[in-house]
Amino acid sequence: MNRYPAYKEVDLPWLSEMPQQWCLVRNRDIFTEKTDVVGDDFSNYTLLSLTTKGVIPRDLESGKGKFPSDFKSYKIVHKNDIAFCLFDIDETPRTVGLANEDGMLTGAYTIYQVSGLLPEYVTYYYTALDDIKALRYYYTGLRKTVKADAFLSMKMPAPSITEQRQIVDYLNWQTSRMNKLISAKRRELKLVKEIKHNEVKKLVFGLNIKGNRKPTDNPWMTNAPEKWTKVKLRNLFTEVKESVGDESEKYTLLSLTTNGVIVRDLSEAKGKFPSDFSAYQVVNPGQFVFCLFDIDETPRTVGLATMQGMITGAYTVFDVKQCNPEYLLQLFTVLDDEKALKPLYSGLRKVIKTNNFLNQSIYLPSEEEQSSIVSDVAEVIKHYDNIEKVFKKEIDVLTDLKKQIVFSVVTGKLDVRGVSIPDYEYVDDEDSEEEEQED
Repeated sequence: MNRYPAYKEVDLPWLSEMPQQWCLVRNRDIFTEKTDVVGDDFSNYTLLSLTTKGVIPRDLESGKGKFPSDFKSYKIVHKNDIAFCLFDIDETPRTVGLANEDGMLTGAYTIYQVSGLLPEYVTYYYTALDDIKALRYYYTGLRKTVKADAFLSMKMPAPSITEQRQIVDYLNWQTSRMNKLISAKRRELKLVKEIKHNEVKKLVFGLNIKGNRKPTDNPWMTNAPEKWTKVKLRNLFTEVKESVGDESEKYTLLSLTTNGVIVRDLSEAKGKFPSDFSAYQVVNPGQFVFCLFDIDETPRTVGLATMQGMITGAYTVFDVKQCNPEYLLQLFTVLDDEKALKPLYSGLRKVIKTNNFLNQSIYLPSEEEQSSIVSDVAEVIKHYDNIEKVFKKEIDVLTDLKKQIVFSVVTGKLDVRGVSIPDYEYVDDEDSEEEEQED
């Protein structure tokens, strides 16, 4: 593929030139805002979600995300409408999406009907801008909002309808090809993670130990090596609760993540913060942090603190004794990965009451064997983490290439007019995150 034969200058923050035969159109000339709400008829509409896959039906059964008490203020969306999230843009995985069916969408979003241009082309164009958060030039306020007047005053390049159709067909084909490659790499990465998990589980559960085994009375470990000792968690864990009170400024804000209990990044302003931190609790090195609620929806519910700081008072903090903390961390990480504590849940929020948790028993090897297992687990994790890095890098390269192709084509840097599109079966990016911006 080549560049177009001739270009002309344009004055856009993200684009300095476009093909000679293209023109600039103002958003207010192609977009008509739609503000109708569903009102009392909300039960007749499909609940939609703005995700990295576009505007799609929301999965109500997963229990993920938050829902309003009613949907009366949700906006009516029709097929081929384009939804924009014009606030919290840097923190939103995808701020633009094309509706593939009728339904309703949160009233916080801006819904437009497109005229004069193909909705698919417009969506590809603004998706390319979203990938580089190009609208930052128009942000206002702490929530990085693009005001409606500013958005409608923007201009975008517009080829002929025939060329728009060719661009859309070409990008559908190319993104499908890239999605197929990315999905294959993700499947391989998932397999590596499963192998790592199983290898770690063998070690911390003693599944690799030959010899006699004895039955257990817990649901996640049906039997244990004969020499391992049954211990109640209340003999290992002691709950501690020390609020920071008026001295929150003395403590580093910590967060429970898949990378452990780490310093919370305040610079990016991601997530929500309380008006004050007086109810937060002190965490010291060597203490365990558990999230014993919303467990299925929480990526990591256990962590071992390596520094002093403060963390939300909603979590449960324990001192640990008579056991290697690193061994316990690996044991509960395995259980968390499998959400194996499910039999202990109670209530809609899937809470594990502290007393119920502490009444559970685990089977422990000797202290010497615990240390050996921790060492072996570290080697296993290091080995498979290195393999994961290779696949993640390959996925990142392919993902960046896909974004680059889209941006280059919709901005006229590549001429695809003469490209013949073969027959193909479209492959979606099935494993991409489906996140919706909360109101």
